[in-house]
Amino acid sequence: MRDLTTKESSESLRRIAAVVGRGGRACAWALSTFEDEHRAAVALATTAHVERARAALARVEASSNADHFAQMWVTEIARLERLLAEKDAAAPRPPRALSTFALDHVGLERDSDPRVPVVRKMGVRPAHVLIARHGGGRTNEALADAAAIAADLFPIGEAWTPTARDVVVTETGKAISTDLAYGTRCQPQETAEGRIRRFLSLFDDDAALFLNGARNANARWYAPLTLATFDFGMAVVDRRRVGIVARTGED
Repeated sequence: MRDLTTKESSESLRRIAAVVGRGGRACAWALSTFEDEHRAAVALATTAHVERARAALARVEASSNADHFAQMWVTEIARLERLLAEKDAAAPRPPRALSTFALDHVGLERDSDPRVPVVRKMGVRPAHVLIARHGGGRTNEALADAAAIAADLFPIGEAWTPTARDVVVTETGKAISTDLAYGTRCQPQETAEGRIRRFLSLFDDDAALFLNGARNANARWYAPLTLATFDFGMAVVDRRRVGIVARTGED
C-alpha cells in the first residue's frame, strides 16, 4: 500500500488536484489505485469539471478587457476534454464513501466517542474537522499528515510547526472567527477560542500541537494544506487520537 504522506506522494497529490480540482481524499484514492499521475487525473475528471470551466469562460467573456483570462479558460476546457476522451468505462471509479477509504488507507479509525460530534462543531464553513484513533508507531507529523488526508487536505510533512497550546487556541480562534480572505467577523473571537478549547479537551494535556505555519512581527507564513488562496490548519496528536481543524478562504 502506497504511503501517501511522503514528500513525493504529497507533491503528486497536489499535481493531480491542480489538474482536476479535487481534494486530498479523491486524489489519494486515484494515486493509490493507478500509481500514475496522468491516469489518476483521467479517473477523476468528470463532465462537471468541463461545465464549470465553460461557465467560468462565459462569465469572463461577459466582462471587459478579459482576453487573457478567456484564453486561459479555453485552454483549460480543451485540457479537460482531452482527459475525458481518455476515460475507460471499465476502469475503477472512486468509492462513494471516500472518507471511509481515506481513513482506512492512512491507517486511522473513526472515533466512536459520543463527545466527538459535539467537539467537532466549529460554527463556520468551510471547515475541515477530523478526530480519529491511531495505533501509534509513527511520528506525530506523520500522524498529522494522515489526518490531513482523511480530512480531504494534503500532507505537509516537516512543515507542521510545533506550537504552544495558548498560541494554537488564539491563532485557530482567529481562523474560525474571521474570513481568511477579507477579515470579516464570522463569530466572536471568545466563542471561537472556546470551541477550540472544547476540541482540545478530548486529547491528553501533554498532546503534541502543530500549526501549518507561524506568525512573525509582520505577517503569517504557512504551508498550504489545500489549493485555496488562503488556508489555516491545526493538528493535535496524543497517545490514542489525532485531530485536525482547518479552514479555507478565497478572495
